[in-house]
Amino acid sequence: MAEVSNSLDTNLNAISSITRKYFFPVLADNVNTSNVALMKLRKASISGGVDIRQPTRHARGVQDNYSGTELLDTSYIAKKTALIFDWKQKNFPVVISGLDDIKNSGPEKVIDHVRSEMKAAEEDALDSFGTGIYSAGTDSKEITGVRVFLSTSATYGGISQSTESWLTCSPAGEEFLAA
Repeated sequence: MAEVSNSLDTNLNAISSITRKYFFPVLADNVNTSNVALMKLRKASISGGVDIRQPTRHARGVQDNYSGTELLDTSYIAKKTALIFDWKQKNFPVVISGLDDIKNSGPEKVIDHVRSEMKAAEEDALDSFGTGIYSAGTDSKEITGVRVFLSTSATYGGISQSTESWLTCSPAGEEFLAA
């Protein structure tokens, strides 16, 4: 007897991709594991506060050579400040119908649908954050990306790059001295 083709099985959707038998019971996400900057930032932890402050060193102190009993320069030079960023918010809704929940239950369930949707939302958030870190700052609700920092005329962390040249990456290769 010939095999019967089931048209419902040819449409691979969210439920069938996690409920079918013989699938690997792990969701893989190649997008989030391909962004090195995002993976490094993901390890950082911010616990809260009114805003986000990044202490930043912007100048070098006195560096004198001397001989014998010469008078030494002990004048104070301000070397540190802080970049200040506002908190940003994003929404990644997790929507699960009752029917999908029923279909993905019992022994046919390979991966829990609710958990996989939560994981997908987390991965979407990471992907969005990864894209945001390279943004040009055109959306005030988006995180401030490195393209703003790479500018020579923007305001980055509340500091004008036009008046504070130490906060720019110049073509001459001057270095941004972040702590």
